[in-house]
Amino acid sequence: MDLNGSIDFALNGSNLPKGCDGKTVEEINDVDDHGIDQRYTICRIINGSEKFPGLIKLIIKVLATELIPQALETSTKEQIIDDVLRLKYYLFLIAARASGDIPTTAHWIRTR
Repeated sequence: MDLNGSIDFALNGSNLPKGCDGKTVEEINDVDDHGIDQRYTICRIINGSEKFPGLIKLIIKVLATELIPQALETSTKEQIIDDVLRLKYYLFLIAARASGDIPTTAHWIRTR
């Protein structure tokens, strides 16, 4: 991999993938066909924005509409409540890490 983020496929002997000519991700995906900037931060991908719901909301929707009703058939309500609370805390941690409210271990070590 070059310092600019592009991969030199000639070095490892593989063929260059179709549609890729050694450009960085930023050079390839900067603007879509309609001229709209498609760059998203990790925070926007995880937590969403006004135009994008975010992965956390999508996960909650799948849990509420599909997984919990299926689990009600085989598990007790107490077990499901425990599992949902555990998932809630994990999703909160992921959302807070993505937004920068809770620093990652690497960030904490660098700023210490």
